[in-house]
Amino acid sequence: MIDRRAVLAGLGASIAAPAFAQPASTRPFRMGVTLWPPDLTNEAIAMLVRFIAEECDMAAPMILGGVPWPQSLAGEPYSARLNGDLAYRPPAGHKLLFSIGALNAVRTGMAPHWAETDNQPIPAPFAGLAFDDARVVRAYTNFALRAYEASRPDWFIIGIEPNILLASTPAAWPAYKTLHRRTYEAVKERYPQARVCFSISALHLLGLSTGVDAAQQRREMLDLMRWSDMAVFSIYPHTSWDVPRPLPADFFDFVRDFAEAAGGKPIGVSESGYTSRNVMVGLIPLFGSPAGQARYMELLLAAAERDRYAFVVNFTPYDYERLTRRLSGDIRTLAWIWTYCGLMRSNGRAKPAMEVWRRYLARRVTAS
Repeated sequence: MIDRRAVLAGLGASIAAPAFAQPASTRPFRMGVTLWPPDLTNEAIAMLVRFIAEECDMAAPMILGGVPWPQSLAGEPYSARLNGDLAYRPPAGHKLLFSIGALNAVRTGMAPHWAETDNQPIPAPFAGLAFDDARVVRAYTNFALRAYEASRPDWFIIGIEPNILLASTPAAWPAYKTLHRRTYEAVKERYPQARVCFSISALHLLGLSTGVDAAQQRREMLDLMRWSDMAVFSIYPHTSWDVPRPLPADFFDFVRDFAEAAGGKPIGVSESGYTSRNVMVGLIPLFGSPAGQARYMELLLAAAERDRYAFVVNFTPYDYERLTRRLSGDIRTLAWIWTYCGLMRSNGRAKPAMEVWRRYLARRVTAS
């Protein structure tokens, strides 16, 4: 369904988990994962399918391999593989969060081309065009409409972490805002009931990434929220050295504060994770532990209950070191950033964070 290779190309100390009282028998939010498998085998795919069916009540597929630019502009058929990805349906009783994006993996420019396969070079006439060029706007809005019609999701993300583009390529930001606004308006005009949004990189929003202007991030993201039905975040605290360890108990307060500043928008977490092991990304160490990951999950789900999130997604259900070892070069190096963010080890054994997850999942969900 999704191609984490695109993301990979774009890009602790042991601590005791706190004791949290859990008196409630209900929760307001759905719980799910993306369709990222632990390996490229039939067994690994079956593990993923089983996890979503048994350990979740939603699924969160993401189209990360590009946009079929010329086909969308001309109204031509998509490839069989892309059509299959767009037509994914979760198990009975599960909700669906579906994500597409117009940005490349490192969020510096336009997404690659999805032809018969994904991640192909951007073809003419799109290569070099601005985001607000009429052809780009028409192609992407058509793609968004076709994606929504095929998937009929409960929540629909039309932009993945665009605030990284704001930091990486600020000159492109005004044109991207136009593209986002036009796409949002097109989907809402045809499907007024659709819940349409974009995701925000939490570490960029908070100024916890190198060279990022937190004031600019907050100002521009709040402005873009005029064309969003929800405040949705991607959150990976272990990827910044500026995030304290152990994770502060009030870490997730920024989510509530931002949503309130945006007019009281509903909240979602579209992707998240915390490594359960120390890893080296080239010469750069990132820190984590099973207890640190469990604390992260406790704090996240407690905040989701308190502030009535609509959904929480942990990016990967399983560690995927077997998949990472299939990669090479810089892609393999970067893959270690997320390899141990699974709730389960690659051998199927549950981590302490999974115990927290199951404790909340056992509670009856009270909202859709």
